[in-house]
Amino acid sequence: VVSFFTWLLAVGTSIVYSDAMARMQRERAANLAGQGLVASVLLGLALGVTVFAVKGLYVGFMASDAETTGHALGYLNWYPLVVFLEAIDLLLLYLVYTDGGAVSCTVSYCAQVVVNIVLSYGLCAGKWGLPRLGMGGIALGTVAAYLSGVAMLLPRFFRRGRCGVRFTPKFLPNEFLRSLQLSFGDASSGLFQALLLFVATKYIILLW
Repeated sequence: VVSFFTWLLAVGTSIVYSDAMARMQRERAANLAGQGLVASVLLGLALGVTVFAVKGLYVGFMASDAETTGHALGYLNWYPLVVFLEAIDLLLLYLVYTDGGAVSCTVSYCAQVVVNIVLSYGLCAGKWGLPRLGMGGIALGTVAAYLSGVAMLLPRFFRRGRCGVRFTPKFLPNEFLRSLQLSFGDASSGLFQALLLFVATKYIILLW
């Protein structure tokens, strides 16, 4: 569900943004970029609050054993932060890439992978003087990874130059709805995969 909404916003915004840049409509592109970033922050907040509110229901429905439930809650307690940052990071990745920043996106993504692996392992297992936090440590590793990615992409996003556009937080209802329409197909495929995994996970738990 999180992937559906984050992809819906990021992919759709990048499509209309790319169209504006191709037509040399710099002001329109700036407005779309600003609208997308503000929308990603609001979306991240909404999804984070939703995850926090329903995590107990989700774990209860899965009805796994006490140990597995404890591990799940250890991760889900920090997952709202992951969700919030994921929405912003994905939007920035798509816009920066569309704006000609493929190298910046690659560097950002590689940095996220390294930070995520190293900190997730260190905080989960309590290595290198870090506290042992179990699944909560893995979630915090992911939070740190997204923070590093966003920190690397924001300067490229705000840069004024040949490719960069200024940040203009302006709401364009027609453009926003059009962007969602254009990305609905791609986002829906991720949602269907997530629902399949959800059903399969519940089935495996029942068999176990």
